[in-house]
Amino acid sequence: MERFVDTRQASSLSCRMPTSWNVSHFKPFVMHRQPSKSPDLNALDLGIFASIQSLQITKKLESIFLTFQVVMRLVLEHDGDNNFALPHLKKAALLRAGLLMSNVSCPISLIL
Repeated sequence: MERFVDTRQASSLSCRMPTSWNVSHFKPFVMHRQPSKSPDLNALDLGIFASIQSLQITKKLESIFLTFQVVMRLVLEHDGDNNFALPHLKKAALLRAGLLMSNVSCPISLIL
């Protein structure tokens, strides 16, 4: 059975073996280098993110962000618990009427 040592964290390999240890009693291990995580191979750096972002519907993002704010407020109201029902905000109707709010109000009592 081969043993593997992760060399990505070189600081953990800097310790020395005491001279009193008998090396012949240890099982052999093989060190393999891991390929670097090249930022050039990251999909977001290849321009995919920019193309997706240009195709994304802005109104849908506003709706999602509004839901996120409502959930954060409900979590604060329930002392960090997630045992609550998400209310229907009628965001589509508000958006059609041009009344969709950009932020959810939060009472100061929830923050303090």
